[in-house]
Amino acid sequence: MSPLHQALSSLAELDGFPCVSILFANDPTDPRQGFASRRWLLRRAEDQLASAGIAGREAQDLLDPLAEGGTWSASARGVALYRWRTGSRGGWRDGSQYLELPVALDEIAVVGSHAHIAALLPALSTEDWFYILAASLHQVRLFEASGETIHLLPTPELPAQLTDVVGTDWKDSNTQMRTGVAGPKRGGGVFHGHGGRADDAKEEVARFVQRIDHGLSPYLERGSAPLVVAAVDYIGAMFKSGAHGKRIVGVVAGSPDGIDERVLLERSRDFACAVFRRRVDQATARCRESMGGERASADLAQILAAGFEGRIELLLVEGGRSVWGAYDRLNRVVDPAPPAGQSAEELVNLAVLLCLRTGGTAYDVAAGSLPDRQPAAALFRY
Repeated sequence: MSPLHQALSSLAELDGFPCVSILFANDPTDPRQGFASRRWLLRRAEDQLASAGIAGREAQDLLDPLAEGGTWSASARGVALYRWRTGSRGGWRDGSQYLELPVALDEIAVVGSHAHIAALLPALSTEDWFYILAASLHQVRLFEASGETIHLLPTPELPAQLTDVVGTDWKDSNTQMRTGVAGPKRGGGVFHGHGGRADDAKEEVARFVQRIDHGLSPYLERGSAPLVVAAVDYIGAMFKSGAHGKRIVGVVAGSPDGIDERVLLERSRDFACAVFRRRVDQATARCRESMGGERASADLAQILAAGFEGRIELLLVEGGRSVWGAYDRLNRVVDPAPPAGQSAEELVNLAVLLCLRTGGTAYDVAAGSLPDRQPAAALFRY
């Protein structure tokens, strides 16, 4: 689970007033715009708190942590700030959350009983996590990465270099392996040698790759995260024909030795993001095919009913669409005009919260993707 997934899952648990959500875009070329947006949105949140009877020192104590903090990273295209002094399914909680997103966000200031997280769903298509294997004869590194983050994993199961497998007496005095021109195609591995030594070298490298492949099993068996390999062409080809070849979604060609991990992330990300986009497309097609049956619906009232019962397996929401009102759990209907004493809330966001609370999957989809142009559609577990 990516850091963003973890953060959204925690925010989805918040349940009770007041919970403040502040979302805005960040322009890396002019950070002043982000600071101006934050100041304006905090004033809007202060007005909403005052309307609910929370003002003065109490309101300032709640909002001050969101007004503090000097800067955000240049890579952030959107910023989301949350502050709560409320309950959750685990008991009373008081805290705050700060998130930087790789996608721009519309300006939103909401004070309610839940965190507003539906607007962050587009970031999940770039924030889902994947592995990067950087492998050469001299160094092996395995990274866990997402859209903007990467960190090196401890890998006691993997050999650190070729000599860990074939022994320290391995030499290339009679045989040299060169990455260069191989026929008409650049980047291929070329073995030069005398007699059977070239064949021995190929076999030793194959053993090395097989040992790495075997050592990857404990990591790849944890889920379905894709794998990107950074290696010269002939080593990359060996991995693609190995036991985990089907998990490899791309090869960053060339020696990874000496390449900074941020550069590896930049070169690998497009391969993984293409996989994540296909998942969204497949989920949308699956939802459309199931419409008309008992386990799928694009009716928001039915989706919310299923959410409160923990039945949402897959939820698709159209970015930028919102439905304000109240959900009547007793009668299972959406009321666009809540009765006196009950505040309106954004109901598409509520559906996202309910989905994530019970381990469902939520995706943001393109405009016009959902049946009957509804703002949400869902598949149910039963």
